[in-house]
Amino acid sequence: MSKFYILILYSLLMRIAVASASLSTFNIVVSPPRFDLRMQPGSRERITLNVRNDGTSVIELELKQFDLGMDIKGNSIALPVGQSDYSCGDWLKFSEMRFELKPDEMRQVTIDIHAPYGISGGRYAIILFETIGDIGKTNDGLLLKGRVGSLVLIDFYGRRRLEGEISSFKSEIQDDNVWFFMILKNTGDTHFRMSGSIIIKNGDRIVDRVQVDVSSGTIIPGYEREFNAIWANSRKMIPGEYMAELRVLIPGMGRYIRKETAFTIHK
Repeated sequence: MSKFYILILYSLLMRIAVASASLSTFNIVVSPPRFDLRMQPGSRERITLNVRNDGTSVIELELKQFDLGMDIKGNSIALPVGQSDYSCGDWLKFSEMRFELKPDEMRQVTIDIHAPYGISGGRYAIILFETIGDIGKTNDGLLLKGRVGSLVLIDFYGRRRLEGEISSFKSEIQDDNVWFFMILKNTGDTHFRMSGSIIIKNGDRIVDRVQVDVSSGTIIPGYEREFNAIWANSRKMIPGEYMAELRVLIPGMGRYIRKETAFTIHK
């Protein structure tokens, strides 16, 4: 099985405090945590990363690039370069690969991106700063390394497919509220964010609407991501049979994608 490193998609400002009180603290901050780029096929782009040592000891760092994957929760997964069909990992050239940082020292690293011709849709990578050597041991003797990184998301001008589908939409009553659980999949060739709402009906009558917070949830091509929402308007939740319709709009797709789920509120 391929080795992979899981990162949090949006913050990617991992701060690792070593468990043993006798050890110094490892704390690296990288900014920006994410690059959203629009590029022409065959063009070049230069980006700059700032990395700062907020810890209490000197650290040596090495830069590495990976392909970008996602898990169902929206966490990023660092994959070996070339494993993803939407990779741009091998397009990245670093101004330096290894360097040392003293406490409170900041450094700028430039990355040149050389996109080939004939590219369409989106391409993705993760840039990781990894400590060289172990940064210490926990009280249980576990050797620790530190990693922190930034995402690179490129959307190319020209032809692209903005497409998605609702893989699953379910409802569940918990503590007198109705929870909705949904899984959305990107079936196109570039990343997107969405807007969504749930229309709740009793027969032919619209009873209520629930907004779904999916706007911050980027999904890259070929991956699924789960979201949830809650209906807690007790004034409108009378006993009866209900139908909930999920409506999701992907910008640029030009139409809603929809799915329904039924539920019953008992006395």
